[in-house]
Amino acid sequence: MADTLEAHYQFRTYFFQLLNKSKTEFSITMYNTHYTFILAPNAENPGEETPWKNHTSNKMDMVPGLIAAVVEVVYGTAQQ
Repeated sequence: MADTLEAHYQFRTYFFQLLNKSKTEFSITMYNTHYTFILAPNAENPGEETPWKNHTSNKMDMVPGLIAAVVEVVYGTAQQ
């Protein structure tokens, strides 16, 4: 079983498990809901990447602020 990690957002602590991680995509389970996040190329500025966003296959969307908090835990850096 994966280790339980925690992200802090708006005075709350959110617990989650990291399922897989690559340079441009990662998946977690948070409160029995599976989320996948992607880092896509920026169409307006080629060579730059957009902030992490919800994958279209997610049953529920996570708010950008919480995504940034999770990214900080998973990758050790704040979302740009």
